[in-house]
Amino acid sequence: MNDPHLRTSKYFTPVLASRFFSSPTFSPLHSPASRPAKKRRRTLAALLSDVNSDASILTTGREHGYIDTTPYHCSGFETFADDFLEHYDDLSMAKPILIQEHIGRDPWKLVVAVMFLNKTSGKSSIPIFWELLKRWPTAEALSRAELSEVTDLLHPLGLQNTRASRLIALSTVYLRDPPHPDRLRNSKVQVLMYADHLREKLHRETLKKMKGTVQYPRTRRSGHRRERYPPTPISHLPGTGPYALDSYRIFCMDCDEWKRVMPADKELIKYLKWKWAVTDLKVWDPILGVVGDISIAQMATLITELSDLRGCHGVLPSC
Repeated sequence: MNDPHLRTSKYFTPVLASRFFSSPTFSPLHSPASRPAKKRRRTLAALLSDVNSDASILTTGREHGYIDTTPYHCSGFETFADDFLEHYDDLSMAKPILIQEHIGRDPWKLVVAVMFLNKTSGKSSIPIFWELLKRWPTAEALSRAELSEVTDLLHPLGLQNTRASRLIALSTVYLRDPPHPDRLRNSKVQVLMYADHLREKLHRETLKKMKGTVQYPRTRRSGHRRERYPPTPISHLPGTGPYALDSYRIFCMDCDEWKRVMPADKELIKYLKWKWAVTDLKVWDPILGVVGDISIAQMATLITELSDLRGCHGVLPSC
């Protein structure tokens, strides 16, 4: 768990299992090695007990390693804290399961997977993706593959001739000019930017619903515009559109790069909503970014939204 890309919350350690499936692949939030019998619900009392248990081992200037938790023993606060912990644990277990996270350590595999997902459902495309990796497990192997063999494998997905050619071209360029985290390449694609006045209006409406106090600066009115996507280490690779670039920045780059991504893909949006809530306890919007601290009611709403993603839908080889 030293990988900076896999940072969990700075506030709590999420439970280590998904209520939807058991993952055979390592993930910091649902590792199969830590999926014993169902644990009891966490409570404030148990949490404070753990704090003092740790303090007794790691004494840092406190007599006998004891931390006074008396201020927290208020019935009203304990009720709130127990409710919060219950929702937080449920939210951590409702993590969206995306193929990009499970192969994020290999940028070539990530771009290949995203090319499979383009205009095709994961349920149909991901099983064929795993089959492709069985036959050609590396960029070098796929770069030398016969076009006809790759085309035949991709036939059930449609557009097989175009997809096969792009996959081989991608692998060839990847070998000749591999991406490096410290070398940014200019992106060729453009993305639509929301008009400033629309962003302001949406932000005001969002804050009204939240009854929050976050201030949003007034900006000049302007129409929608298209802007070039920011440079990334993989922008020079064939087939890297906004979806691939967003996925790379979220799952392959340093631990804070994901906070700067504003994707249009609905699955990436759900993932970032979840990650902002679990790691920073924030409400995040794909147009507005962070709009405020998350409440228990908003946790419950997000849990309901994510519960529609039951199962891994072919993301992992065993499902």
